[in-house]
Amino acid sequence: MNSSPGKRESTIPGFSTNLKACLCGILHRESDLSTPMSVRAIQNALDKEASLRTGVHFNVSKPTIRKALEDLFVFSTAYPDFFCLIYGGYINKYYLHPASTKGHPRYISTEEADTSGITVDKSANHELFYAFQSQFEPQELFSLLNGAEVNPYLSVREIQNLRQRLANAATPELVNQACNTENLSFDKELHMDIASVKLLKNLATLIHLLHMEYQIEINYGKYQLNPLTSGFELISTRTTASGLPKWQRLDPIAIFEANGFYYLAAHTDKSKEISDLAVYRIDRMIEIRPYKDISLKPLLISADILQYQKSFSALEYKKSHPVMYGGSKVDIRMLVCEDATFSSGNALLDTFGSNIHIRPISEQEAKQYFSSSLSELELTGEHWYMISLHHSISGTVLWAKQHIDHVRLLSPPEAVDTLISSVSKGLSRY
Repeated sequence: MNSSPGKRESTIPGFSTNLKACLCGILHRESDLSTPMSVRAIQNALDKEASLRTGVHFNVSKPTIRKALEDLFVFSTAYPDFFCLIYGGYINKYYLHPASTKGHPRYISTEEADTSGITVDKSANHELFYAFQSQFEPQELFSLLNGAEVNPYLSVREIQNLRQRLANAATPELVNQACNTENLSFDKELHMDIASVKLLKNLATLIHLLHMEYQIEINYGKYQLNPLTSGFELISTRTTASGLPKWQRLDPIAIFEANGFYYLAAHTDKSKEISDLAVYRIDRMIEIRPYKDISLKPLLISADILQYQKSFSALEYKKSHPVMYGGSKVDIRMLVCEDATFSSGNALLDTFGSNIHIRPISEQEAKQYFSSSLSELELTGEHWYMISLHHSISGTVLWAKQHIDHVRLLSPPEAVDTLISSVSKGLSRY
């Protein structure tokens, strides 16, 4: 390393021996396959990042960087699996495409240059470009990041650690690529239909607005049967008298996957507490935009909600809102029957997770709720349990309706009344 006026030479032990790892880090964070970096750009980025992190400038010469990059490329090409094991991806090298212009540079990989027949300048003094390619395909990475968040077999700490390691394997460009519906080759690989393209477009928009920490507005939809086409159409759930959509203003908290769908958990203007969230199916959002005040400047999410974002756990939310209905969590009590036709343990754990309290009912409770003794209930093959949990009313009522022949809600009264009203209305159809 050479010193220069105004710059302090590095005194960090071992930097020169770790130059290749530093270069991989720069390429990982700042390059992508469509915009590789020149040696000069890498040199500047290395110096800038070192200065920000350590206060020390690294005046590494371009020949030194060029040789290290070439070594990395050769290593990556010769031993791709071993290289990926060490650095989590691969190094690609590029030439300027002959059709490139100063305002619109285009690139061609060395492999393409060797096989396509395109003539490129390979002279010794011609500038080369490099980029890092993650070990994950974009769709793989996106699925892993979201799947990890709601994995019921990992603790919250394990999930956070796994997400961090996965995030370290991703550049922002890679995530954008995963949601970039204009990438035709990517769409063809996935064989996506119109609904999938719309979902990825919505995800890309939400990821960007979450990153910018903006309040948002959504035009949310519901599917309505069109009698003329005998098909379903997505229409606005809220409209004005003139038929225009009413936009809903939200503070987005998190995006996550549950039950095979992607959801946005958000704080709304009706939320009584920061933790009181509503949940929206992302594929049912017709339009998404940043919320703007009268000056047309996007409004930032408030500091207290941003702080709540950091502590939010999609896994815990999914456990307490098993069917993705919003609303606050309340203390709920119910009776659940185990018999030859119903495995209460499976049904409870699969839906609510293990964060519930369960015990056999007492003799007094058997007489109170069934006018029978425990022995009489057991003769019929029924084993009843008292369940206590802290969950949303709407989600628990829906689950109780699904298993109504084996479940009896006890409290709160709002949950009981909701269940009775719904079932009574349903029975009146018969």
